[in-house]
Amino acid sequence: MSTFCERTNSSDVSWCKKWILALAIVQTLSMGKSFLFMTGKGDGDAAMLFNIVTVIAVILFLILAIYVNYKNKVWHFLFRLLLSVMGNVILLVMAAYSIGVAAAIVWVVAAVWVNRRRFAVFLRYKNYIRYIVATYILTAGLRLAVMRLFFQKPEMWPLIQLGSFAISMALLGWFYHLLMQEIQKGRTFFEATRIVALIPVAFIYFLIGLLTIVPVKFFSGESLFGEEGNDYLVMPQK
Repeated sequence: MSTFCERTNSSDVSWCKKWILALAIVQTLSMGKSFLFMTGKGDGDAAMLFNIVTVIAVILFLILAIYVNYKNKVWHFLFRLLLSVMGNVILLVMAAYSIGVAAAIVWVVAAVWVNRRRFAVFLRYKNYIRYIVATYILTAGLRLAVMRLFFQKPEMWPLIQLGSFAISMALLGWFYHLLMQEIQKGRTFFEATRIVALIPVAFIYFLIGLLTIVPVKFFSGESLFGEEGNDYLVMPQK
């Protein structure tokens, strides 16, 4: 039994390292492409070869991402939500259009109240929440800063790119540390990446998902997330 556990843990660590390496390669190539473009060195055979390598790397990464999100059943979760998301969005837009913004606000408040116990599941994953929130805040802040400085001080663009790249690498290092911590606790790589992917998705859904009160399959909270208190973020049992 211990040999099997060690072998499983080793496989998860290997997957974790491959995943982080793939992310690092794509980010590095993307930064290099932007740097070449902004410094006026985007022409020539060397730049064309670099662009080809970047495109191939991105395609390979997308294939890997599709596979990982298949193995961790993220796609299954998203497809199960699809009909409910469409229904909620259509009704929310209709309410806002026919009644006004106040109706949309009431809808969101009601959705949050209806799904309040499902929101509580997030509290079990505070380490994930810290990473996700920091990533979104820093990413949004970087984009605003880059846009502002690009138009005001274009000569600082290379320095801005290097700063953005350094922050991206720091976030990637944090992600690696988070995944390794979870694997050491006994969680699999696929389950850890599933949780990271689904927390933002579930959070956004619960802001508009008022139809979870409807006792109909593909709409009710029980059919989508299980009984109240059920941890819908972990890998489902086979």
